[in-house]
Amino acid sequence: MKRIHFKMIQWMVALLAFLSFILPGLGAPADIIAYVSGMAEFRCNLDIKENISVNELGYSWEKETRDETRGNLVVAELYKGERRYDHISERYKNRFMEFMPNGDLRMFNITLEDEGLYYCYIRYKVRERRVIYRTEHKLNVLANFSIPQITKKGLDAEEVDSDVKFHCSSTDGFPKPDEVLWVVSYGNQTEFYRPPCDIKKNSRTFNISSDLTVRVKSNTSVICTVLAHHNFTSRIHHIVIKNGRTTETPEMNDHLKYILPCGILIACAVACLTYFCYWRKGKSFKSKSSPNRIVSPTMTATDNGSTQQREESTSFIGDGVEVNVS
Repeated sequence: MKRIHFKMIQWMVALLAFLSFILPGLGAPADIIAYVSGMAEFRCNLDIKENISVNELGYSWEKETRDETRGNLVVAELYKGERRYDHISERYKNRFMEFMPNGDLRMFNITLEDEGLYYCYIRYKVRERRVIYRTEHKLNVLANFSIPQITKKGLDAEEVDSDVKFHCSSTDGFPKPDEVLWVVSYGNQTEFYRPPCDIKKNSRTFNISSDLTVRVKSNTSVICTVLAHHNFTSRIHHIVIKNGRTTETPEMNDHLKYILPCGILIACAVACLTYFCYWRKGKSFKSKSSPNRIVSPTMTATDNGSTQQREESTSFIGDGVEVNVS
């Protein structure tokens, strides 16, 4: 009986040791999230307690396919510390990848087609027996939606208490979005709307749009948000009522209300500077051309003689006859 119990204990210890080595690789797949054009990192998560060199290990990353006859696609291989391309699928031969020293794999320029299940196989020999260790990863690829755009459709808001129809649209996102949330603010009052959405699928991505009709009572602000793997919010769309009528002022043109006052101030400064320059110039000219000049008698006499001489030698022309006056 004691021998039987001792053997059972031995078998249980051996089973636990085996499960402690195998179960980490057979558990639920680890989720990896990556974005289109981004980078995904796959980890083997192998904790080797024995003193084994990297050159004794062989790493192989494979992607599961739905076609069972073709088998898995070999994504990358590392054998004895060097990359190998003998068994790599044509789809991944020209992809930019990087192996880490511990066998982890980094894949760059992610596309939507890369989404799926990946397996990491680690092979090495211990006492001439090949041991296989496997981990499983699920790659989820996300594509961000474009910034939602708000436009007006149908009737314009010309007066208070008039109906305005807004249209919100966003494109090229993945996976499928949930809905569009509208936020309408009248001063201190805020209302939320979740109208039906129109979701269309392209080759892989999705487009979403939504319409909302609101009654404008006062100055109004409208925002739409696409609820997906992340929230994508539009710019604020303003409607400002003046004298019973409405004028539309998108948020992207709000800076105009600061440009006009600044332009007026600059024009006033330039006008003042111009007037000051002309005033200084005129004052300087008057000081140089003052009528209170002092003329010496000698110069006066000389000037009078010259004048008299010029008068005596003046010639007159009349009726075609020249007469000299001496």
